[in-house]
Amino acid sequence: MSRLLSKCLIRYIALYLTGACVYLNCRGVLAADPIDSLSRIEQEFANKKLSKDSLAALVEIVDKYPTNSHAHIVLGNCCDSFGLPEQAMEQYKLAFKYGPNEVESFLELVKALVRTGQLTAASSLLMQAMQRFPADPQVLFWTGNALYKEQRYDEAKALYQEAWAKSHKPIVGLYSALGSLDLREGRYGNALRLAMADLSHDKNLPQANEVAGLALERMSRYEKALPYLTIAFKYNPENYSLAYSFARSLMWCAKYNQAFMPALFALSNAPHYEGRSLVINTMKTITPHLSKGEVQADISQASQSRYLWQNPLVHQELMRICIDKGLLDLALVEGSIAVRLNPQSANARYKLALMLENYKHDYPAALQYLREAQVLDPYDHDIKQCLMRLEDRLTINKADWAWQLKDWLNKCFGLRLRT
Repeated sequence: MSRLLSKCLIRYIALYLTGACVYLNCRGVLAADPIDSLSRIEQEFANKKLSKDSLAALVEIVDKYPTNSHAHIVLGNCCDSFGLPEQAMEQYKLAFKYGPNEVESFLELVKALVRTGQLTAASSLLMQAMQRFPADPQVLFWTGNALYKEQRYDEAKALYQEAWAKSHKPIVGLYSALGSLDLREGRYGNALRLAMADLSHDKNLPQANEVAGLALERMSRYEKALPYLTIAFKYNPENYSLAYSFARSLMWCAKYNQAFMPALFALSNAPHYEGRSLVINTMKTITPHLSKGEVQADISQASQSRYLWQNPLVHQELMRICIDKGLLDLALVEGSIAVRLNPQSANARYKLALMLENYKHDYPAALQYLREAQVLDPYDHDIKQCLMRLEDRLTINKADWAWQLKDWLNKCFGLRLRT
């Protein structure tokens, strides 16, 4: 790595740590033996006590000894922990370049690729690692993880068990990886025991918390599941099973307002119609316990999540909830967003048309949405019946002065009279 690049990296880290334009002057901070310095710095980082001087010394080690692959790995780990994934990836690639015969170089680059979603590249690199280091427990473990993501569960289990047998020290995540397989097969007690083994080494390990929380939730031990599910959900809110179990556990513990957001995330990620129905039924249990103000606050919070706010299913469900709570103007907003996000949804147009007809009494707009909905789904009986009814109603009542007066009163005074 060039000296200029080292200086740029120091700037990035300094800005991250202090929030100010500080340039760390790192000259003269190295010990006589750079390897001793590197070991000390790595220990500081592991204990979460890394000082700015040590960080500057680490960058200087990398600058002076650019072919030291382990130094690149340590710097990459620092960058990743400071929220600098691009700089971290650069360091892992340099470590791999200068340490192609080191297991550590393979694995750290694999982990970085997985974190950034480059799963194909990670799998390819793991295949190379398996050819070169077929007996290494860490390589076996991470290859098992790749197979698990591909739903090749029996092969993953065999590699996990082999890694366990060959490892002379605990592999963080291995117990909960095996626990996730037990969870799938309904062996909840064993899954919980394995997850707790990992949590004894790291109480914040996401997968271990997920396995422990899901196992307890499926044993109906909702209150005990909550601390684990809270940590796991924080790390992975887009996991359907996790979000749904978290929402259910909160609901059973009567923490209805807290259950609202996990339920929305579960709805966003429901893999099929049955999953969506389960979440909606849960929402129907949760929302009667919420006040109008709580629903409005929850919707405002949901709007801060780009992931949720781009999902039309979320807005359709929010529209239903707002109608139930009498938040009719907000319901119209949610319905309009649902139609905009999913212009091919006949159901979204149908629900919005009903609102426009019965609440806003905007019959031309309602008629237009119903006609568009019928074009999208010509065999839907409810849409067809509603369209025919509204067309007939407008034709018959066009000359009915009493109906016109009642409709005018509805529009002016907000009376929601069905005619």
